[in-house]
Amino acid sequence: MEAFLDAGLDFCLDVVKQCWSGSLPGSSLKVLSEKLRKTKQALRQWSRSSFGDIFLEIRSAEQKVAEAELAHDDNPSEELLIQLHKARARLRNALVVEEEYWKQKARVKWLADGDQNTAFFHSVVTERRRKSVIHRIRRTNGDWVDDEASICNEAVSFFQGLFTEEVRRASSDMLEFIPRVINDQDNSGLTEIPSMDEVKEVLFSMDGDSAAGPDGFTGKFFTAAWEVVAEDVHRAIESFFCGAELPRCVTATAIVLLPKVLCPHDFTQFKPISLCNFVNKVISKLLSVRLVRVLPRIISPQKSGFVPGRQMADNFLLAQELLSDIRKPNRGGNVVLKLDMMKAYDRVSWLFLIQVLWRFGFSELWIDMVWRLVSNVWFSVIVNGSLKGFFKSTRGLRQGDPISPALFVIGAEVLLRSLNALAVHRRFHPFKVPSGCPMVTHLAYADDVIIFTSDIKASVQLVKQVVDGYCSLSGQRVNCQKSCFLVHPRVPPQRRAMIRTVTGFSHKSFPIKYLGCPLYIGRRQVYYFADVCSAVTARILSWKNRVLSSGGKLVLLRSVLSSIPIHLLAATSPPKAVFVSLEKVMAAFLWGSSEIGPRWQWISWGELCWPPEAGGVEFRSIAEVYDALSIKLWWNFRQQKSLWAQFLSAKYCKGVHPCLAEEVSSQSYTWRRLRSVQDLAEEHIGWVLGEGSMDFWHDNWMGTGALCHRVDIFHEHRVADLVFQAQWNWRLLNQILAPELVRQVVQVSPPASRGADRMVWALTADGTFSVASAYSVVTKSATCSWVASQVWLQGCPFKISFFMLRLLRSRLPLMDMLLKFGVQGPSRCRCCSEPGEEGIQHTFCMGGLAKAVWASFEECQGELARVSTVCHLVVRWWLRRGHNVYLKFVYRLLPMLVCWELWKARNTGVFEGRRVVSTEVVRQVFLQLCALFHCRFPEIDGSFGSWDAFHSALVGMRRRVSIIQVARVAPTRGYKLNSDGCSRGNPGISGGGGVVCDRDGKLIFGYSCFFGSLTSLHAELRAMLFGVRLCVAQGLHGLHIESDSLSLVRILQGSQSCPWRLQQEMSELINYKPYFTEITHCYREANKPADCLANMGADSEQERVFTSLSALPCNVQGELALERVGFPNFRRRWGR
Repeated sequence: MEAFLDAGLDFCLDVVKQCWSGSLPGSSLKVLSEKLRKTKQALRQWSRSSFGDIFLEIRSAEQKVAEAELAHDDNPSEELLIQLHKARARLRNALVVEEEYWKQKARVKWLADGDQNTAFFHSVVTERRRKSVIHRIRRTNGDWVDDEASICNEAVSFFQGLFTEEVRRASSDMLEFIPRVINDQDNSGLTEIPSMDEVKEVLFSMDGDSAAGPDGFTGKFFTAAWEVVAEDVHRAIESFFCGAELPRCVTATAIVLLPKVLCPHDFTQFKPISLCNFVNKVISKLLSVRLVRVLPRIISPQKSGFVPGRQMADNFLLAQELLSDIRKPNRGGNVVLKLDMMKAYDRVSWLFLIQVLWRFGFSELWIDMVWRLVSNVWFSVIVNGSLKGFFKSTRGLRQGDPISPALFVIGAEVLLRSLNALAVHRRFHPFKVPSGCPMVTHLAYADDVIIFTSDIKASVQLVKQVVDGYCSLSGQRVNCQKSCFLVHPRVPPQRRAMIRTVTGFSHKSFPIKYLGCPLYIGRRQVYYFADVCSAVTARILSWKNRVLSSGGKLVLLRSVLSSIPIHLLAATSPPKAVFVSLEKVMAAFLWGSSEIGPRWQWISWGELCWPPEAGGVEFRSIAEVYDALSIKLWWNFRQQKSLWAQFLSAKYCKGVHPCLAEEVSSQSYTWRRLRSVQDLAEEHIGWVLGEGSMDFWHDNWMGTGALCHRVDIFHEHRVADLVFQAQWNWRLLNQILAPELVRQVVQVSPPASRGADRMVWALTADGTFSVASAYSVVTKSATCSWVASQVWLQGCPFKISFFMLRLLRSRLPLMDMLLKFGVQGPSRCRCCSEPGEEGIQHTFCMGGLAKAVWASFEECQGELARVSTVCHLVVRWWLRRGHNVYLKFVYRLLPMLVCWELWKARNTGVFEGRRVVSTEVVRQVFLQLCALFHCRFPEIDGSFGSWDAFHSALVGMRRRVSIIQVARVAPTRGYKLNSDGCSRGNPGISGGGGVVCDRDGKLIFGYSCFFGSLTSLHAELRAMLFGVRLCVAQGLHGLHIESDSLSLVRILQGSQSCPWRLQQEMSELINYKPYFTEITHCYREANKPADCLANMGADSEQERVFTSLSALPCNVQGELALERVGFPNFRRRWGR
């Protein structure tokens, strides 16, 4: 469906509207399914008639282009050039459709527009099809089958058996550990019928490009056609919440098989992913979004993942920290059990899940919705591209269903809480932890469970009993072949044999992979992390880099490859050699390789990591990413919201402030990593005062740094200790601080028990931590270059911009550069008719071909003679003044296209032995310029026969301006407050002003204020707050607030978050909301009186209140008089 929507949205919507018109009998869900079925048939027919055979269209368009080129070459004329333009436009459109076709099938989401990668998409599809074909398979009885029918039958039989409930006997005693957590208010929110807005928000938040279910519709169809389908979608979902059963046409699911190994032998080595119909996924997502809100109160702290605020790295960090103490003396020693659950999602018992939900306190209505969602699922298996079978499941959760992860972790709570209960069992001896640290019996992420205990036989037996009981009750099964246990190398063989006998698990040695990272004991070794480098290398080989454009390589490195080691860097502390190895692999991928080895790296990886304005491409240095993630770890540690952070605090801080923790010889690599960034992170951690419980000396609660660095002697204090009756205790402050510091302290509003203190990240507006802002702190500064910044232009293909970056830095494989590398050879230009040495200046500026090409686009030929370098020539084009956006775009793009085509002409001469004439280069430049121009500005119609005609047409274009009328809006009742703030510098000298009028426009009062140095938004907020305070003091109610700050209005309306530095004043303003009737945005032209008073406040640097019209400045009096008689203002809106 994506190809339809992208190719002709308007036509598609007409088809959808026709299919959607009229009423159909049946339930809302069946009506929606029937309309989707009709739409699918109509879109298929429309696609055949509109596109036909896209590959035949390309061949026809290519033939037309070749004929037009021959005609123009034989008889150059403006008319024939226009015909060539039209032929190439037809070919370009056909190629776009083909690329979209292969891109849709390849489902690669990281490539940017502008670089054609059709061959790459085709290769991805071909490779994926090759890997997904099953040529032979082994049956459960050990026999091999290789014919298509037998393979299909075996697939259907296997997965039908997998999703069929087994008869078993199990005790439900373990459910006693599940407490009632969900209350009536929670249940009411979970089961409330969703509004149209909620359905739309959920639907639009889903991935519109994810694979479609059996009905063929993706999310992109629903978002594009929302105005047409919205009512039926909402009615269908509403009927489900009212008790309607989901019909088969909605719950039908296709199972796609993803091989888990290189050459799978049987169907146990495939991972079944469910492709659900999008309507089914929307219902499931609605339930999931609501369920996630209560998960933090249900799920044990030992569980990470699928719970807001918990991260997968937390469990690895804690596991690694526990293993650092595995040698600690313990009765019998310490042991770690790593469980591998067999087909965990697919084996979940529905009856067990319902019992767990009921135990937690979920209502019958909610449980009924969950039951109807999971219990009426019909599966077909995709085998070698075809759907086979149609059977109903009786157990299991679909991998691909949005609610499945939440339901799975809720069911797994039975195991986790039962393991926690062992801590009080008299026969159980736990894993030894340092004194004062919380006991940890297990850690879990999804179906990955790791258990910590002593290796006393009784303890191991108790753990085994709990695991077996959980499996019997839930339908899970432990894979004993893949599960293992780990002990310290010095544990006697007899102990290992006992553990092996009791558990049935094999013993493995450290390191072992856990959550994708190596768990180890002792010193870290480079080879522990070899799998990460291998994963990056394997990913590179799988991307078919020979058919990927240079622009595609750059985007791939910036998005996909650089994200592979992020989890590793977030959780572990690899040696620096690992970073070097990873960057070498990525650099080799970018520059390519030959039969004799890697090619030269013309720009070092460190320079490529510079920002674009400094001459880089904004790759991320792995070492600097590691430092930024280290700061994130410190942030998470200081928040103390995870079990990992609490464990480390108890182990190393022992009740003191983290900055005062003492160095110990046995500290782990994680703690050393945290201490290495402690000072840098603390500089940017701020606090929003609530009850004042943070440390007075060591926390940066003033925003100017910790006070401990500015005094010599201090005692332990909390901020609240220096407050008396909601005011600063001046006497005590003067005893412990110098007068200058006291003056700085009292400028901060004292804590007044407004709730808990909030830790904020000072580098973001809303105070939430971001790795990007931390990366900006650790990144080494680079010198910015205007020339380098001009290379990157929206609408210019990435590969051309990167080529220009290399050209302007003299990093191209021309002979003058190759000689510097010691490459000997003839330096002869193969582009020009007269002999000359090959070099950058000759090839792109001073050579015969280059001069002829540049002269074709120059208005004054004499200017070209005064230019001696290609950099000078390019910059001269970039400095040309264009009076509209079209000319500015062309002046930026044209010199880059000239250089690009000259480079292609040089390569043609070197590698093909054919000299390209200047007219051919000029034609290619102009054709590509027109193509990119029309892609960037599709509103400009027409083809141009020459550069002169094209340039003249652009020169004749003027910016369009429209005038709109802006009138004052009178309040329906009460009074109207118009406020405005100004800041000259943002932040800079600022002021505020406003006027309050009644419904007839009569002035009540006006005001102007001086605020000092503030940001624009802060000045707007303070100006409004000042006016509201005056209104409340004078007893004015029913205020209609109007401001020309859209951000401030959105914050007050709740649609935008408030910057943390403004939250205290914003909270005060929100407390005045009972006095407001309305808060609206207006244009600045409708807010002139307040704007004048705000500027007056910034100029006068004083505060004034005007209680009469005559006291106001004359210009403000005039504006108010015009508003009162209804005279409108006018606003100019500029077009391109």
